[in-house]
Amino acid sequence: MKEERFEISQDEPEYPESLKELEDAPQKLYVIGDIGLLKSLCVSIIGSRKSTPYGEAAAEFCAEVAVDHKLTVVSGAAIGCDLAAGLKTLECGGRSIAVLGSGADVVYPSQARKFLERLKRGEGLVISEQPWGHKPLRWTFPKRNRIIAALSRALIVVEAGFKSGTSSTAVAAFDLGREVYAVPGSIFAKSSQGCNQIISEGAGIIVDKLSLDVAFSQLYESFCMRREGEGSQLNQADPIIRALLSSPCDLESLQEILKMSSVVELMTMMSAYEIDGTVVKLRDGRYSLSSSAYNSSLQK
Repeated sequence: MKEERFEISQDEPEYPESLKELEDAPQKLYVIGDIGLLKSLCVSIIGSRKSTPYGEAAAEFCAEVAVDHKLTVVSGAAIGCDLAAGLKTLECGGRSIAVLGSGADVVYPSQARKFLERLKRGEGLVISEQPWGHKPLRWTFPKRNRIIAALSRALIVVEAGFKSGTSSTAVAAFDLGREVYAVPGSIFAKSSQGCNQIISEGAGIIVDKLSLDVAFSQLYESFCMRREGEGSQLNQADPIIRALLSSPCDLESLQEILKMSSVVELMTMMSAYEIDGTVVKLRDGRYSLSSSAYNSSLQK
């Protein structure tokens, strides 16, 4: 499908009413894709660029539930949690809006190229207040974030460090009177400090599929019928799975938790889990459940 490009001024009917609530609402929007999505019911799902498998799983989980409720998923298309949410939305047959800090015709980040191309061809919409060809600059991203907050009735933060750009988007959503939700994380994980802080400031807590269903049903007056038997295939009785559900661990910590005398045996077990995709090894040497494994545990 051929790309369709539009320039929308504030006085045109296609311009989203929600953006007019911003004190510094964009005078003009540059968009490529399905322009009708600007009038759809939207939920913004964002998170850290330096994402963990837990954060990506939470993003995918929230996106899947959003599609079940026929909501358009908005994100910044950044690598990490944003991109995970957007790709999962398309995988589930939903529609996504990507708000860029560059011009809508500029591919940034490069890792999102295929995702952005799909949106531009009609599976979603790419939007920016920056003119065609504008390069991404440090100051354009905070401006981008306020649009992400304003477009939707609700903002979900799945993973965020303390005082991050993701957290600033939550502040913008609070200021606009939007509903803000966050996925809690370990108090020892720097990657969850932002989410935990947002929750302490009044954000709703997403703890499972039911809590997200209820939040969407109340806010969007939507209803979603679940298939009986839908749920986790992860063996949570496995002591290794139970340990990694709590937090990523290095080999030494796992050996201590599991009280295993043979580190060779443990390494063999972890290698098997890596091969079948249940576990991934992080850059710092710790083992973590993969995003798909986390998703299996989240979907109750």
